[in-house]
Amino acid sequence: MQNLHVRAKLAVKLYFAFTIICASILLLVAAIGTLLTTRGIEAEAFKRLDNDVAVNLHTFGYFKDNALASAQMFASHPRVIRFANSQGDQDPAAIQDMMGILEQNQLFKIYDSAGHLLVQRGSMPAGSVMIADPPSAGLQLALAGEAVKGVEPIGDGGLAVRGIAPIRNGADIVGAVLVGLHLDQAFADQLRAITGLEVGIAAGDSRKSTWLAQTIRTAKGARFQGDVQPSIVTAVRSSGKVLKQAVTIDGQEHLAAFAPLFGDYDQFVGLLFIGEPSKPLKELTRRAQLFILGISLLAAVLAAVVSSLLARTITDPIRQLAEHATAVAHGNLEERLNLKTGDELEQLAEAFNAMTKSLAIMKFNDQNANPLTKLPGNLVIEAEVKRRI
Repeated sequence: MQNLHVRAKLAVKLYFAFTIICASILLLVAAIGTLLTTRGIEAEAFKRLDNDVAVNLHTFGYFKDNALASAQMFASHPRVIRFANSQGDQDPAAIQDMMGILEQNQLFKIYDSAGHLLVQRGSMPAGSVMIADPPSAGLQLALAGEAVKGVEPIGDGGLAVRGIAPIRNGADIVGAVLVGLHLDQAFADQLRAITGLEVGIAAGDSRKSTWLAQTIRTAKGARFQGDVQPSIVTAVRSSGKVLKQAVTIDGQEHLAAFAPLFGDYDQFVGLLFIGEPSKPLKELTRRAQLFILGISLLAAVLAAVVSSLLARTITDPIRQLAEHATAVAHGNLEERLNLKTGDELEQLAEAFNAMTKSLAIMKFNDQNANPLTKLPGNLVIEAEVKRRI
């Protein structure tokens, strides 16, 4: 019973030692795997955001080119040239007909050579009365003879993608034409139709940042609405680079990219926002973590089974050695161990067998020795003679 208790105690110790070592290794591997998987999913999401930003900025370039081409087309029209040359004194009805071909969110403005607004879409001057409109840097360039395109602040916190072309009457510049698109909900819908992406547009400065348009939608199709955090606007404006971070819009967390929009002379005018809902990313991460956890638990069970088998390969031979030693101690010198482990335990068993054999010979000799002289007796002498013959 004592030997069995020792065997059980040793087996338990070995079992727990092997199990703890295997479990520690598995936990370390699982932790590293989870970390790498989580970072890999986030990196892939940010990579998609980078591609989405590039696609949208390229599309912005397309709208800029289109606006400039439209402005140049209008600037070369004879009616527009006569209208600008007369400083708005001509009948504007023909100009009104031309504006009718523009889309609802398109801008159309005609300026005279001094930069005064003569006519704009949806508002006509009475007679020769000018409509006040502060000239922008782009307009100044156009009146100097250079066609320009870009993003320009308009109105109260608004933005527009626009092109401005000079109106030439021979060698003279008699005005300029501005054609553009309001960066409003209609523009965001156009952008989404072209790129297939959910985007947002915001006008921002050091004092405020408000959404102009966005098409980020909930699962039910409703649009999120909210303000861009001023800290984000400040960070993008100061760095002039794309900012990627997690943001909360209308209570929903998004992995977002904010790209700066620049006007003339690299003037910061607003933001382009592209957001990817974080919920699917978190769900994907959670599934990956559960998969890793399941594999780790399965591996832990297998490790426990292997640990038990490994512990038995050590304790079973030790048990046999202990039983053999007990039998020898009780005078049984005929029993031999038969261990084929191929290791030090097999060598120990062979040493036990050799020791038992030597003890049996010594016992035989001792039992057959002359009690007075201690010399070998008749049986020993007879055995030795037979051995030598």
